[in-house]
Amino acid sequence: MKRSRRGDLNVEQDAELEYESRAVRLSDISSGAKKTKRDNVKIQIHKEHDNSPPKEVGAVGEVRVYAIEASGEEGCVRVCCELLDSAEKVSVTVTVGQLAGLKISKGLIGKEEYEALVAQGEIFRAIRQGMTFLSYGDKSEKMLTYKLRGKGFDREVAESAVRYFVENGFLREDDGAERLAALCVKKYWGKMRIRSELISKGYSSESVSAALETVEDVDFTDLCVQLINKKYRTAQNTPEGRRRLSAALARYGYSYGEIRNALEKFFS
Repeated sequence: MKRSRRGDLNVEQDAELEYESRAVRLSDISSGAKKTKRDNVKIQIHKEHDNSPPKEVGAVGEVRVYAIEASGEEGCVRVCCELLDSAEKVSVTVTVGQLAGLKISKGLIGKEEYEALVAQGEIFRAIRQGMTFLSYGDKSEKMLTYKLRGKGFDREVAESAVRYFVENGFLREDDGAERLAALCVKKYWGKMRIRSELISKGYSSESVSAALETVEDVDFTDLCVQLINKKYRTAQNTPEGRRRLSAALARYGYSYGEIRNALEKFFS
């Protein structure tokens, strides 16, 4: 499965996230993590011109699958069903891999099989929505789950969709956290604020620690001096001026020692 690049989806770019992220596209939805699985799937694409399939006698609660057809999205199919009890017609879109796992083909299926199909269709909807979220930039597993819940998906469905992204390499927490830490350094943030930002974005403690290790070589005292020169170069070398400047630098996440050394360098 190919990984997508930013720009593959025709959506607005996330103005708040300036760092490079792994944008994904809807066409990347396919059979699953293993290619061999998809290669072994054989699905009969069937289109019926008769929109009123002949009635079929079946047990109470049974469903007739009368067509499995291309959905128009790469790697996805539409399963067309008729509920025999009510003659209601329902179509459910899933990935080829999901359909293979359900082992559903044309003909009669039971109530439990139909409910499993509908459940997978809901997960597919969450995957499709998750693709849109990821197209704007990196997300942690926790943040993506939260955003999917906000769109009305229940926790189990949202977590299943997030698991799909993790298993297929669309969501890599460590990589996303490292990119965010690098962006924070470009904004002249101190280590404490970088840590707080990573935590607020929902990254795990392991990803936060790994990301902070990537900025260990940064001279935060020097970065603090750069910040002063960029934003506070008119600060006065008076007790009150130093106090106000120190408070401002602390809000950027610098330690007391880094601020003290930076002030000595700046005012010397």
